[in-house]
Amino acid sequence: MKSLFIINKDGVVRDMLVSHFEKEGYAVTCSENIADIHGADCDCVIVDSEAVDRKVAGRVSLADRVSLADRVSLTDRVSLTDDKALADGKALAAMPVGNANTAADFPVIVFISPGEQVFPWATDYIIKPFELSKVSVRVTNATEQYEAMRKARIAREARIVRSFGVTVDFGETNDSTAVISVNGTPVASPPFPPKEEQLLLYLAKNKNTTFTREELLSDVWEYDDSGGTRTVDVHVKRIRARLRDMGAAGEVIRTVWGIGYMFAAE
Repeated sequence: MKSLFIINKDGVVRDMLVSHFEKEGYAVTCSENIADIHGADCDCVIVDSEAVDRKVAGRVSLADRVSLADRVSLTDRVSLTDDKALADGKALAAMPVGNANTAADFPVIVFISPGEQVFPWATDYIIKPFELSKVSVRVTNATEQYEAMRKARIAREARIVRSFGVTVDFGETNDSTAVISVNGTPVASPPFPPKEEQLLLYLAKNKNTTFTREELLSDVWEYDDSGGTRTVDVHVKRIRARLRDMGAAGEVIRTVWGIGYMFAAE
Protein backbone atom coordinates (compact mmCIF):
# COMPACT_ATOMS: atom_id res chain seq x y z
CA MET A 1 0.00 0.00 0.00
CA LYS A 2 1.38 3.42 -0.96
CA SER A 3 1.58 6.04 1.75
CA LEU A 4 0.95 9.77 1.70
CA PHE A 5 1.99 12.46 4.18
CA ILE A 6 -0.23 15.56 4.18
CA ILE A 7 0.91 18.80 5.83
CA ASN A 8 -1.92 21.32 6.01
CA LYS A 9 -3.14 23.69 8.73
CA ASP A 10 -6.71 23.79 7.38
CA GLY A 11 -8.54 20.94 9.10
CA VAL A 12 -11.38 20.91 6.57
CA VAL A 13 -9.03 20.61 3.59
CA ARG A 14 -6.90 18.09 5.43
CA ASP A 15 -9.89 15.87 6.20
CA MET A 16 -11.09 16.14 2.62
CA LEU A 17 -7.70 15.01 1.29
CA VAL A 18 -7.49 12.17 3.79
CA SER A 19 -10.95 10.89 2.87
CA HIS A 20 -10.21 11.10 -0.84
CA PHE A 21 -6.85 9.35 -0.79
CA GLU A 22 -7.89 6.67 1.68
CA LYS A 23 -10.66 5.75 -0.77
CA GLU A 24 -7.95 5.48 -3.43
CA GLY A 25 -6.06 3.00 -1.29
CA TYR A 26 -3.40 5.21 0.30
CA ALA A 27 -2.28 5.04 3.90
CA VAL A 28 -2.44 8.69 4.96
CA THR A 29 -0.61 10.50 7.76
CA CYS A 30 -1.21 14.16 8.62
CA SER A 31 0.54 17.04 10.31
CA GLU A 32 0.25 20.82 10.62
CA ASN A 33 4.01 21.28 10.98
CA ILE A 34 6.35 21.43 7.96
CA ALA A 35 9.26 20.36 10.18
CA ASP A 36 7.68 16.91 10.42
CA ILE A 37 8.69 16.33 6.82
CA HIS A 38 12.13 15.33 8.11
CA GLY A 39 12.22 11.63 8.79
CA ALA A 40 8.85 11.06 7.11
CA ASP A 41 8.39 7.49 5.85
CA CYS A 42 6.09 7.80 2.86
CA ASP A 43 5.84 7.66 -0.93
CA CYS A 44 4.77 11.27 -1.40
CA VAL A 45 4.24 14.48 0.58
CA ILE A 46 1.56 17.11 -0.05
CA VAL A 47 2.29 20.46 1.62
CA ASP A 48 0.15 23.57 1.72
CA SER A 49 2.28 26.70 1.38
CA GLU A 50 0.53 28.21 4.40
CA ALA A 51 2.19 25.55 6.53
CA VAL A 52 5.63 26.80 5.51
CA ASP A 53 7.29 29.64 7.37
CA ARG A 54 9.26 31.26 4.56
CA LYS A 55 11.65 32.88 7.04
CA VAL A 56 12.90 29.50 8.17
CA ALA A 57 12.10 27.44 5.07
CA GLY A 58 15.78 26.94 4.41
CA ARG A 59 16.17 25.13 7.72
CA VAL A 60 13.16 22.87 7.38
CA SER A 61 13.09 22.28 3.64
CA LEU A 62 14.50 19.37 1.68
CA ALA A 63 17.26 21.55 0.26
CA ASP A 64 19.88 19.80 2.36
CA ARG A 65 18.82 16.42 0.96
CA VAL A 66 18.41 17.23 -2.73
CA SER A 67 21.25 17.82 -5.17
CA LEU A 68 20.63 21.26 -6.64
CA ALA A 69 23.06 20.58 -9.48
CA ASP A 70 21.09 17.68 -10.94
CA ARG A 71 17.66 19.21 -11.51
CA VAL A 72 15.51 19.93 -14.52
CA SER A 73 12.79 22.57 -14.89
CA LEU A 74 9.21 21.80 -14.01
CA THR A 75 8.17 22.35 -17.63
CA ASP A 76 10.17 19.24 -18.64
CA ARG A 77 7.93 16.99 -16.58
CA VAL A 78 4.54 18.49 -15.80
CA SER A 79 1.85 19.92 -18.05
CA LEU A 80 0.81 23.31 -16.70
CA THR A 81 -1.99 24.04 -19.15
CA ASP A 82 -4.51 24.21 -16.30
CA ASP A 83 -2.28 26.31 -14.08
CA LYS A 84 -2.37 29.54 -16.06
CA ALA A 85 -1.38 31.52 -13.00
CA LEU A 86 2.14 30.16 -13.46
CA ALA A 87 2.46 31.45 -17.01
CA ASP A 88 5.40 33.70 -16.17
CA GLY A 89 8.29 32.04 -17.98
CA LYS A 90 10.87 33.30 -15.51
CA ALA A 91 8.95 31.77 -12.62
CA LEU A 92 8.73 28.44 -14.43
CA ALA A 93 12.44 28.41 -15.19
CA ALA A 94 13.17 29.03 -11.52
CA MET A 95 11.31 25.90 -10.39
CA PRO A 96 13.91 23.10 -10.08
CA VAL A 97 12.70 19.57 -9.41
CA GLY A 98 14.30 16.26 -8.58
CA ASN A 99 15.57 13.93 -11.29
CA ALA A 100 17.11 10.47 -11.29
CA ASN A 101 20.33 11.74 -9.73
CA THR A 102 18.87 13.50 -6.73
CA ALA A 103 18.94 12.18 -3.19
CA ALA A 104 15.41 13.12 -2.12
CA ASP A 105 13.52 10.26 -0.46
CA PHE A 106 10.12 11.21 -1.86
CA PRO A 107 8.43 13.80 -4.10
CA VAL A 108 6.98 16.91 -2.48
CA ILE A 109 3.89 18.53 -4.02
CA VAL A 110 3.03 22.04 -2.81
CA PHE A 111 -0.34 23.78 -2.91
CA ILE A 112 0.22 27.48 -3.66
CA SER A 113 -2.02 30.47 -4.30
CA PRO A 114 -2.00 32.27 -7.68
CA GLY A 115 1.04 34.51 -7.93
CA GLU A 116 2.62 33.11 -4.77
CA GLN A 117 6.38 32.72 -4.57
CA VAL A 118 7.51 29.16 -5.31
CA PHE A 119 9.80 26.94 -3.25
CA PRO A 120 13.01 25.67 -4.94
CA TRP A 121 12.89 22.34 -3.10
CA ALA A 122 9.42 21.33 -4.31
CA THR A 123 8.89 18.62 -6.91
CA ASP A 124 5.61 19.96 -8.25
CA TYR A 125 3.08 22.73 -7.62
CA ILE A 126 -0.72 22.80 -7.69
CA ILE A 127 -2.59 26.09 -7.80
CA LYS A 128 -5.40 26.63 -5.27
CA PRO A 129 -8.29 26.06 -5.48
CA PHE A 130 -7.64 22.55 -6.75
CA GLU A 131 -9.61 19.61 -8.04
CA LEU A 132 -9.09 16.33 -6.20
CA SER A 133 -8.93 14.38 -9.46
CA LYS A 134 -6.01 16.51 -10.63
CA VAL A 135 -4.24 16.12 -7.30
CA SER A 136 -4.58 12.35 -7.67
CA VAL A 137 -3.00 12.47 -11.13
CA ARG A 138 -0.08 14.55 -9.88
CA VAL A 139 0.50 12.24 -6.91
CA THR A 140 0.39 9.15 -9.12
CA ASN A 141 2.81 10.66 -11.63
CA ALA A 142 5.20 11.79 -8.92
CA THR A 143 5.25 8.48 -7.03
CA GLU A 144 5.72 6.46 -10.22
CA GLN A 145 8.57 8.67 -11.35
CA TYR A 146 10.34 8.52 -8.01
CA GLU A 147 10.00 4.74 -7.91
CA ALA A 148 11.65 4.60 -11.33
CA MET A 149 14.34 6.96 -10.06
CA ARG A 150 14.94 4.78 -7.01
CA LYS A 151 15.34 1.66 -9.14
CA ALA A 152 17.68 3.53 -11.49
CA ARG A 153 19.86 4.64 -8.56
CA ILE A 154 20.03 1.09 -7.21
CA ALA A 155 20.95 -0.28 -10.63
CA ARG A 156 23.56 2.47 -11.06
CA GLU A 157 25.15 1.76 -7.69
CA ALA A 158 25.27 -1.96 -8.47
CA ARG A 159 27.65 -1.19 -11.33
CA ILE A 160 30.08 0.70 -9.09
CA VAL A 161 32.67 -1.10 -6.94
CA ARG A 162 34.63 0.71 -4.20
CA SER A 163 37.59 -0.23 -2.04
CA PHE A 164 40.12 1.88 -0.11
CA GLY A 165 39.55 4.97 -2.26
CA VAL A 166 39.60 3.00 -5.51
CA THR A 167 36.41 3.10 -7.56
CA VAL A 168 35.62 0.95 -10.57
CA ASP A 169 32.59 2.17 -12.51
CA PHE A 170 31.45 -0.42 -15.04
CA GLY A 171 28.94 1.93 -16.65
CA GLU A 172 26.33 0.41 -18.92
CA THR A 173 28.35 -2.25 -20.70
CA ASN A 174 30.76 -3.51 -18.04
CA ASP A 175 34.43 -3.93 -19.00
CA SER A 176 34.35 -2.09 -22.32
CA THR A 177 33.50 1.24 -20.69
CA ALA A 178 34.83 0.69 -17.17
CA VAL A 179 36.41 3.73 -15.51
CA ILE A 180 38.95 3.29 -12.71
CA SER A 181 39.36 6.18 -10.27
CA VAL A 182 41.51 6.71 -7.20
CA ASN A 183 40.24 9.23 -4.65
CA GLY A 184 37.89 10.64 -7.28
CA THR A 185 40.51 11.08 -10.01
CA PRO A 186 40.03 8.91 -13.12
CA VAL A 187 43.00 6.77 -14.03
CA ALA A 188 43.97 6.73 -17.70
CA SER A 189 44.65 3.33 -19.23
CA PRO A 190 48.44 3.79 -19.81
CA PRO A 191 49.35 3.40 -16.08
CA PHE A 192 47.89 -0.11 -16.29
CA PRO A 193 49.26 -2.44 -18.95
CA PRO A 194 46.41 -4.32 -20.66
CA LYS A 195 46.73 -7.55 -18.71
CA GLU A 196 46.99 -5.80 -15.35
CA GLU A 197 43.90 -3.75 -16.14
CA GLN A 198 42.07 -6.87 -17.31
CA LEU A 199 42.96 -8.69 -14.09
CA LEU A 200 41.90 -5.76 -11.90
CA LEU A 201 38.57 -5.40 -13.72
CA TYR A 202 37.90 -9.12 -13.58
CA LEU A 203 38.43 -9.23 -9.82
CA ALA A 204 36.39 -6.04 -9.31
CA LYS A 205 33.49 -7.34 -11.39
CA ASN A 206 33.48 -10.42 -9.17
CA LYS A 207 34.03 -8.46 -5.96
CA ASN A 208 34.52 -10.30 -2.68
CA THR A 209 34.90 -13.60 -4.53
CA THR A 210 38.08 -15.58 -3.98
CA PHE A 211 39.81 -17.05 -7.03
CA THR A 212 42.69 -19.50 -7.13
CA ARG A 213 45.70 -18.63 -9.23
CA GLU A 214 44.77 -21.41 -11.63
CA GLU A 215 41.28 -19.95 -12.06
CA LEU A 216 42.70 -16.51 -12.80
CA LEU A 217 45.11 -17.95 -15.35
CA SER A 218 42.22 -19.71 -17.06
CA ASP A 219 39.74 -16.82 -16.92
CA VAL A 220 42.05 -13.84 -17.53
CA TRP A 221 44.98 -15.30 -19.47
CA GLU A 222 42.79 -18.00 -21.01
CA TYR A 223 45.28 -20.80 -20.66
CA ASP A 224 45.84 -23.66 -18.24
CA ASP A 225 49.33 -23.82 -16.82
CA SER A 226 49.54 -24.83 -13.21
CA GLY A 227 53.28 -24.27 -13.31
CA GLY A 228 52.89 -20.63 -14.34
CA THR A 229 50.87 -19.31 -11.45
CA ARG A 230 53.78 -17.05 -10.51
CA THR A 231 52.53 -14.81 -13.36
CA VAL A 232 49.42 -14.02 -11.35
CA ASP A 233 51.45 -13.10 -8.27
CA VAL A 234 53.65 -10.74 -10.26
CA HIS A 235 50.69 -8.96 -11.84
CA VAL A 236 48.90 -8.60 -8.49
CA LYS A 237 52.05 -7.14 -6.94
CA ARG A 238 52.36 -4.60 -9.74
CA ILE A 239 48.68 -3.59 -9.53
CA ARG A 240 48.97 -3.07 -5.79
CA ALA A 241 52.08 -0.94 -6.21
CA ARG A 242 50.49 1.23 -8.89
CA LEU A 243 47.31 1.80 -6.87
CA ARG A 244 49.33 2.55 -3.75
CA ASP A 245 51.38 5.13 -5.67
CA MET A 246 48.13 6.70 -6.88
CA GLY A 247 46.88 7.09 -3.31
CA ALA A 248 44.90 3.95 -2.52
CA ALA A 249 44.43 3.66 1.24
CA GLY A 250 44.83 -0.12 1.46
CA GLU A 251 45.19 -3.42 -0.35
CA VAL A 252 42.38 -3.49 -2.87
CA ILE A 253 43.36 -6.97 -4.00
CA ARG A 254 43.55 -9.11 -0.88
CA THR A 255 45.51 -12.32 -0.52
CA VAL A 256 43.41 -15.19 0.78
CA TRP A 257 46.08 -17.43 2.21
CA GLY A 258 46.14 -20.97 0.88
CA ILE A 259 43.64 -20.12 -1.86
CA GLY A 260 44.34 -17.06 -4.02
CA TYR A 261 43.10 -13.50 -4.39
CA MET A 262 39.93 -11.41 -4.14
CA PHE A 263 38.88 -7.81 -4.71
CA ALA A 264 37.96 -6.61 -1.21
CA ALA A 265 35.00 -4.32 -1.93
CA GLU A 266 33.27 -2.11 0.62
